[in-house]
Amino acid sequence: MILRACFFLFFLFLIFCPAVHSQSKLELVEQLLRKSDASNMGSVFNRVKAIIDQTPYKDAIYYEDSLLHIAAKLPHYPQAFGWMYELTKITYNRSGHEDNLFLYLLSIATDPAFDKPEIKEKILYEIGSSYYQLGDFEKAQVTMEKHLEAYNGPVNRDLINCLTMLGLIAQRRQKYDDASLFLHQALAAAISSKDSAWIGLSNGNIGSLYLEMGKIAEAIPLLYFDIHLCLKDSLFEGAANDYFDLSGVALQQKRFARAKIMLDSGLYLLRLDNRPFRKSWVRIYRNLSNYFNAVGKPDSAYHYLLLAQEIDDSLQNNKSESLLKLRVNAFSLEKEEQDALLIKASIASSRQNFRFAITAIAGMIVVTLFAFIYISQKKRINSMLSEKARLVEVEKIAEEKLRKKEEEANRAKDKLFSLIAHDLRGPISSLGMFLAVLEEGYMDIDEFKSFIPKLKDRVDNLYQVTDNLLMWARSQLDGNVTKKEVVILDKVVNNIFNLLASDALKKEIVLEKQLQDDLKIIADANQLEIVIRNLVSNALKFCPSGSIVFVKCFKENDQVFINVCDNGPGLPDDVIKNMEMGAFSQPSIGTGGEKGAGLGLVMCKDFIEANGGKLTAYPNSPHGTVFSISFY
Repeated sequence: MILRACFFLFFLFLIFCPAVHSQSKLELVEQLLRKSDASNMGSVFNRVKAIIDQTPYKDAIYYEDSLLHIAAKLPHYPQAFGWMYELTKITYNRSGHEDNLFLYLLSIATDPAFDKPEIKEKILYEIGSSYYQLGDFEKAQVTMEKHLEAYNGPVNRDLINCLTMLGLIAQRRQKYDDASLFLHQALAAAISSKDSAWIGLSNGNIGSLYLEMGKIAEAIPLLYFDIHLCLKDSLFEGAANDYFDLSGVALQQKRFARAKIMLDSGLYLLRLDNRPFRKSWVRIYRNLSNYFNAVGKPDSAYHYLLLAQEIDDSLQNNKSESLLKLRVNAFSLEKEEQDALLIKASIASSRQNFRFAITAIAGMIVVTLFAFIYISQKKRINSMLSEKARLVEVEKIAEEKLRKKEEEANRAKDKLFSLIAHDLRGPISSLGMFLAVLEEGYMDIDEFKSFIPKLKDRVDNLYQVTDNLLMWARSQLDGNVTKKEVVILDKVVNNIFNLLASDALKKEIVLEKQLQDDLKIIADANQLEIVIRNLVSNALKFCPSGSIVFVKCFKENDQVFINVCDNGPGLPDDVIKNMEMGAFSQPSIGTGGEKGAGLGLVMCKDFIEANGGKLTAYPNSPHGTVFSISFY
């Protein structure tokens, strides 16, 4: 028994000797903080930071939690807590655990030890800023409003930034009165604190707001004033954003030379800023695309549009990866508050383990108990490490899927723009050629009139291609926003038949319908009409003269079906496969020489799925195609 006790003592000495050393370092930094006052916090911060920088991450965050609790009890707690929080932020960022810092902030937000106005407002400000950076503007607004309620100190940059974020959130929601109020309050606070950088940025933010509200004359002086102060303080990105806004005004006024100067200036400043790509690059490149499009240089416009899209996709991916990492670190818990409790419990557990390490050497009973705790802890850590490794593997798989999805999207975009470039340039070039021949006198008016029916067909086809392209592009950019309502199918079909009656008559094709009485569905009426119109128009395009295009609407087994049937040549298998995969197809020529952009079926599929339905295609008997739309 004595030999076993000696073995336990020796075993625990080897294990907890580093813990005792760590405890001595903790006591040293705690003593430095307790002896501090408001006048020497800067030097104390540097000394404590030198020790923390040499400490492993897990021990360092435990030290800093203890230091924050001590700082909250000191007479000069506002200064002490502010300095120690900055040290905590540095440690989390240095170790690549920025997401855990956010969870830690959530955990201490409800800690009674930090229930003091100056500390509470600091914690709320940091949480609100994190929500804003993650794009959760609703939670950011609620948290920043709580920060303002708790704020009871002198004007500082935290207050100015808080007012600014509330103003920008209100601007995003088009609550312009609220946005103007917050942004002017931020400007007043900046003037009060004589902060030239924020005076300029606040003027720029108000100027951007005025532009969005249509107050151009009031906005321009504010933007130039911001540029002046930003350049004075080397805030190149802020000045670049102002040049972006001014270029938008110039483009709107068709002052293209001035717009180009503004955009070149903004681009030059962003390069001077020498930081990774940010949203400002996306805005400048998109306006450069608009400029080149306006001056008739589509290749350059397309180049800058692609650059803007690539940067924007990269920024969105980074934000998605940050959110994914935040949830992976939560170890499968569903709520961020639960994640925060896990971090807090981990820190509390570490503090308890240190206390056990000191008392373990006192006696045999404590040694035995602590050995048992150590073994259990080790098993738990191994289990957590195994779970973490599994989650890392899941994250890698998710990243690979995301990469493949991006590659497929890029290939689809390349193919789309190739089709658009071919199908839009051809008809426009033909029209230009005919007009040039007429202008040069190589063709008289009578000869030209003989070509008018063909020209009209080309213009009509060009209009349909452009209309499909614009509808598809808007659906991709706006995210297929659907406004569902009760839709009477008979009314929709009648509208489409009336619209396409002249096309059917010209090709001697009969339009017929068969609908059950009072058949209704819940869907976006505009999107549904666009889809059915496209399908009927395609049927007219590919059916020979004398054919019948049949629209049948019926209900069967709690499902509503809308079938568009034709007896044309039928749809190739590869086109059906591409439609099911959401890929673009090579455009086909109709029986009357009609041609599309190859994106109509993809657009139809996207719209139907956005409304909760399904679009399928299969052969008609004896020949032709049936497009079937189904809703539950």
